[in-house]
Amino acid sequence: MTVTPQGVNNQIIWNSFNENSNLGSIVDNLSSNPDKVIQFSDFEWYERNGSVTYLTLIHIMEVDAGGTPIGNIKQYLLTSNDFGLSWSIMGVGNPNSPDGKKVLKADLSYQFRQSNIEVKKNNPNVLYIVSTQMEHINPTILENTNSYSLHKFDIINSSWSDLSRTGFYTGIGAQPFGFALNPSNEDNWWFYTNDVDKFENGTLTKLTGLYGGGFHPDVRDILIIGDEILAATDGGVYRTTIGANDHIMDISSEGLNMAQSYSLGLAQQPPFYVASGFWHSGLQVYNPDENIWHWGSMTDAKGGEVFFLNNEIFSFENTQSNSRIIKKFNDFTHLYTNQGNNFKGSENLYERSYFIKPAGLTDKLAYNTDDDNFTAITIFNNNTYPSVYSEAEPIVIPNEPDKVAVLFTNQNEDQMLHIYGGLNKTTPEQNLEKDFNLTQIYETIDGTPGLQTNVMNFVFDHRRNGKFWTILKPSPEWGITGKGRIVEYDPVYDEFIDLSYPIDDDPQSNSIFPSWMHINSLEMDRETGVLYLGTGHGVYYIDRENEIWRRYSKDVPMFKSKISIRHCTGELFTSTSYRGIWYADLLRNENTPPLEWKITGIETWVERMNLFCTLVIEPGAKLTIKGELYVFGNQKIVVKPGGKLVVDGGIITSECGSAWGGIEVWGNPQESQLTTNQGYLLIHNGALIENARTAIHVWESGNWNSTGGIVMAYNSTFKNNWRSVEYISYHDFLPSGHERTNRGLFSNCEFLWDDEYEDIFGTDTYTGITMYDVNGVRIHGCDFIDNRTYISNFNNRPTGILSIDASYRVAGKSLTFSPNTTHTEYNETDYDIGKFINLKEGVRASNSNSQATVIIDHIKFLNSRSGVILSAVDNSTVTRNLFEYNSDHPNDISQMNQLSLNEPTSFTVEGNHFINSEIGSAIVGTIQANTGMEQNEIYRNKYEGTYLGNYAIGKNTNDLSGPLLASGLQWLCNDYNNYKFDEFVFSFNSTQGDGHGVRLKQGFANEAAGNKFTNGFDDQQNEFHFSTTDPDNLIYYAFDNPIEIPTELTGNVGVQVINKENVCQSNFNTLITGVSSRFLREPTKQFLESEFAENSEELSLKMIALDSLENVANSSEMYSTVNNLNVDNMMQVRNSLELASPYLSTELLKLVGTRSAPQYPHLWYKDLILMNIEVAQDNTFMEYLLTKNNPLPQNLYDEINDVRNQSITARGEKVNEIIDLDTRKSNIIKLLITNELSDTTAINWSSFNNLVALREDVVSKSQLVDSYFWKEAINSK
Repeated sequence: MTVTPQGVNNQIIWNSFNENSNLGSIVDNLSSNPDKVIQFSDFEWYERNGSVTYLTLIHIMEVDAGGTPIGNIKQYLLTSNDFGLSWSIMGVGNPNSPDGKKVLKADLSYQFRQSNIEVKKNNPNVLYIVSTQMEHINPTILENTNSYSLHKFDIINSSWSDLSRTGFYTGIGAQPFGFALNPSNEDNWWFYTNDVDKFENGTLTKLTGLYGGGFHPDVRDILIIGDEILAATDGGVYRTTIGANDHIMDISSEGLNMAQSYSLGLAQQPPFYVASGFWHSGLQVYNPDENIWHWGSMTDAKGGEVFFLNNEIFSFENTQSNSRIIKKFNDFTHLYTNQGNNFKGSENLYERSYFIKPAGLTDKLAYNTDDDNFTAITIFNNNTYPSVYSEAEPIVIPNEPDKVAVLFTNQNEDQMLHIYGGLNKTTPEQNLEKDFNLTQIYETIDGTPGLQTNVMNFVFDHRRNGKFWTILKPSPEWGITGKGRIVEYDPVYDEFIDLSYPIDDDPQSNSIFPSWMHINSLEMDRETGVLYLGTGHGVYYIDRENEIWRRYSKDVPMFKSKISIRHCTGELFTSTSYRGIWYADLLRNENTPPLEWKITGIETWVERMNLFCTLVIEPGAKLTIKGELYVFGNQKIVVKPGGKLVVDGGIITSECGSAWGGIEVWGNPQESQLTTNQGYLLIHNGALIENARTAIHVWESGNWNSTGGIVMAYNSTFKNNWRSVEYISYHDFLPSGHERTNRGLFSNCEFLWDDEYEDIFGTDTYTGITMYDVNGVRIHGCDFIDNRTYISNFNNRPTGILSIDASYRVAGKSLTFSPNTTHTEYNETDYDIGKFINLKEGVRASNSNSQATVIIDHIKFLNSRSGVILSAVDNSTVTRNLFEYNSDHPNDISQMNQLSLNEPTSFTVEGNHFINSEIGSAIVGTIQANTGMEQNEIYRNKYEGTYLGNYAIGKNTNDLSGPLLASGLQWLCNDYNNYKFDEFVFSFNSTQGDGHGVRLKQGFANEAAGNKFTNGFDDQQNEFHFSTTDPDNLIYYAFDNPIEIPTELTGNVGVQVINKENVCQSNFNTLITGVSSRFLREPTKQFLESEFAENSEELSLKMIALDSLENVANSSEMYSTVNNLNVDNMMQVRNSLELASPYLSTELLKLVGTRSAPQYPHLWYKDLILMNIEVAQDNTFMEYLLTKNNPLPQNLYDEINDVRNQSITARGEKVNEIIDLDTRKSNIIKLLITNELSDTTAINWSSFNNLVALREDVVSKSQLVDSYFWKEAINSK
């Protein structure tokens, strides 16, 4: 039975080590030297015969007061049987030891580094002790003489046995720490040193494969459980199986598995790989998606510099026999030597070779090679620069790819920094721009001459200002104890500034670090400019305001830390020797404001550039980007008023696999759109703007006093942006009150989304362009296309254009200045058609301000959930567009509302094609909802294959019929070839006369509606030419042509066939010239103004004449005659009523109805109604005939009902003439208003208001009120 120690008091145990304890007395008896060095190297316990014994090893090294060894290092084995309260030296000493007490003898050439005790648990009569001699104090002693030994002690017999084997050595720097026994065979055991060695059947074998073939893991302890070995290392915990052939140890410590790190590389794009080159372990790469490390490399390779470019890894490694450059892609199953010609130089790289990280030149690197113990530098242009310098390190200069900096150690051992520019010469001297003797600079700053200076690393400012920072440090290997310095070079004054401030955990220090701190690397957060320092004492950051370095790492086992920054995620990484790789968030708060990169002159960028902070184009400055600009994090570009940014075929994209902050074009809302007043952005010649949250803000985001910037884009692409363009309220009024239109223009541009979008935003999308309260932005020949294949819900698709209170035009672009003909309907000839494909909505505009309008012309809306949605947009124009749904539609878009008009007062819809080739899909051509009483028309459009061609809902009429002046929505001259409904009126819970439905007269008695209906419809199959649920009676005037006569009807609709054909003349060519500039030519405008005046006068005369006839027919005398009706005067009254017909009113006819039979017989009454048949066209009157006190007989009622919708009287003709004139007048005003709003130069709002006032209705009066308050609001800004 195993007995576990009970009642152990940790405090008592630790107290037993004080000077009054038994253990302290033993130590003092072993050595009286007060300056001795004591080390406890292992602790073990075993249970035997019911008691517990503690064991520990103690080393005592005699030193003088200065710490120099003066005697042998002695090692003793101590035991305790009372839980550490008292100790004794165990048994007899090693017979091989001179004094009989030491377990192992040593001399001053060595130090004991580690000893280990192992008790055979299944036989606690035996213990083993392994000891090591290592770490030369005298560097002249030969290598491979460090050794370790294994001794066995028989507790019962108090006897020692030496189990050491010949050749047990590890070499200088190795660290053997102990061993573990095979539980079943004490002759088989494992040493754990820098690796794990197996001694089995008298043979020592190294278990290669730890770290994937590398070495130097510094195994600290191992434990054998069953058939598994667990190894605890400086880099993590591993396991393997006893007897495994490959001996590869699987990691079990979440990736902290590194030994000595030479370099640290961080990928700036997902999945954000981490790579490092390690001592004896080569290149290793961590994949966070898999949470594992991958190993490649040659056996015992020394990994060197490593860096990422577009998630490709570049590194080199070397052994004593082979060296190579390696280029690695995303597959980490193996690493391979690049066989191309991208690299020039010696095959055998110098061991201390370095890479310069390329600043955008993907296929060209710089590195140094060993050539006869001298260095050759291979630069970007593949020129090899030989040099007599003994060592050289190329250094990256961010955003200056035409330059290279090289650090040399010359033959006099001075550190020299040379900066070469242009790189178009054949020798360094021809390219030399600036050189620095860093050794002399250190001597000047430190005041200590003659020191050998080590330069740890450089940090160059990415803003192309010539500034850099570096660490200058005397080498401790040369026996120099001088202080290190961190210096900043200021190119403005050509001087170095000492930044060697005290450290906050040692504020009394006079320097940032002494030599013992193992200063390794310096990095800068390029967003904030904060410097970070990696040391063996921890990581620090600079507090320049208080002139102190503050410790940033807490509770992290730092040792020779090398740091690197992943700017994309705002994280600081540090790799350590034997302590793994750690990371933390960068210090970013109100005390670390972001940097700005200011452009103050005229610059052109041709090569790849990186943007780590806000880029600002100052007033009067101009930046042209012709190359690639990679933006880190959410950084942005600002164009201030008076500044210019031109993207001339260039690319602006994100570096980090996440959205960047976009371009802000600042303006001045009080000024006109001159480039001296506003920020100016020009994008052209195939430029690409991608991966931004919002690519272009036409204001300083959040500052309403910064609108008015100018944006013009031609032949360019906006790709995978959450939103591409954002316009915010701006108006430019002239002193006359006219308003200049916005200069914003997008011509032949693409707004695209593809599957790469998922990596940045997932399924969250917004829109291509948003506009709020701007006037006149032009979008010509542009495509908005969502090509993503992973979307399962159409709500996750973008809207092409989204606007509120904005006036703009979306149009195709004419490819010729003088087209042979003006298109009268959708036609792609001579036009670059704009396309909206696979979207949630193509164009969605809504208004709270009735002044804003939208023009959409020559556009293709394809396979989108909604093509166009206009809500409360007055005077809109939707002409000559294609709305199509076909078999190429995405799976998530199973239906399409092609055009929706919600609550407009007036609109122009003409020449559009509405097509569906997926028969059975719920495709609605045109939806009109609550369009009001205005004389609106859906005119000359084609509908093919739609479920509903024209669909009206809500209030779209004044609900007047019969002898009254009907107004409202009409469907005229449309061509239908559908599969369910051509025209459908839906009225939910409405009553007669409530305004729901459409105009109750479709067409006129003197001009048919002109629609051509679907051939082959059958109402038995629920296929209808005209269907209505409105309770009001509707009359449809059809030309006597079978294709124009609706025969499949449902609801209250009557068809009156007439012989007056509607020729359906297009408004294009005759009136409308187009929509790319002014809507009307000036002569046409003048003609319409003249026609409007003539129509108004004629309308007034006709209304006066009709009123006169109606007043005579319905005079008070006529009412008195009817009231006095009796059997004696009934014939006289009948004659009077028939003479006044057909102008009798509904009220008078109802009065006659109350006196019928016997005074006025039903037959007479029927005849009188037929003489005034327009009154019977009102359903409420027909209901009266059946519900009055003396109802009209059914046969007479049927006679009236049969002809009421097919007959017309003189009064009906006069009413139709008046309605025709009123409709024409309304259409003229609509054309004139649209023409005014379409002016691309300036809008005359006074003319607009005068035209609106001519409509003389309640809605128009509300528009005038809108105009007044809107103008006041603009003027108050």
